Amino acid sequence: MHVSSSTNASLLDYINSQSDSEKGLEKSSGIGALLQQSCIASNPVVARISNEAEKSGIYKSTTTNASAVLKYLDTLMDKGSSSVFSKAEAAENTDEAITKIGSLVVSYNKMLDNLSEEGGKTNQTYLKSLYTITENAAEQLEKIGITVNKDGSLDTDYETLFNAELADLKEAFGSGSSFGKALTEAVGEVREAAAKSSHLAQIYSTAYNNSGSYSQYDYIKNLYDSLA
Repeated sequence: MHVSSSTNASLLDYINSQSDSEKGLEKSSGIGALLQQSCIASNPVVARISNEAEKSGIYKSTTTNASAVLKYLDTLMDKGSSSVFSKAEAAENTDEAITKIGSLVVSYNKMLDNLSEEGGKTNQTYLKSLYTITENAAEQLEKIGITVNKDGSLDTDYETLFNAELADLKEAFGSGSSFGKALTEAVGEVREAAAKSSHLAQIYSTAYNNSGSYSQYDYIKNLYDSLA
């Protein structure tokens, strides 16, 4: 991706464009090259960086909600003797599992909203991947009252969820769930990318607030080197 004033490019898109040849961010050719360009006052990249700095909050929110989804998935998919489904089978009570699943859906939908708000081609790819995963499990989810919407979000019919059979709940979210495993992997990638974007956006914001100008390349580059 070429760095420009295009509103379709997100910070995550830029990061990924610098990581095609290897994982991670290459300081010399990545952030350094980006900030070097900003020494030219008329370069539209100045506006891009300023905009990304302002989006620090949304990146943090994405990280938070993705982490919540992963936490619920991990809890539900635990296969230990004290796991949610083990306790449900022993007590013949699914209340805890139902609560976790309902909360997972809420956090998942918030994460999708965050990705849409961030924008960019990379996040569109994540959204399509997540939709594919949930759509492939639509029939399984429908049994327990969860509907996959066309926009990728999930709707919960709580009456159906509360009356769902333990076996169906476990099939959808238990330790052997292929859906749970696929979702864990995809959401894990989202969280990692959001955390990286959040970190860099904070660097941009700190640099701008302390230097007053992105034209002070040395100051910003040194700050990046100390924080990255």
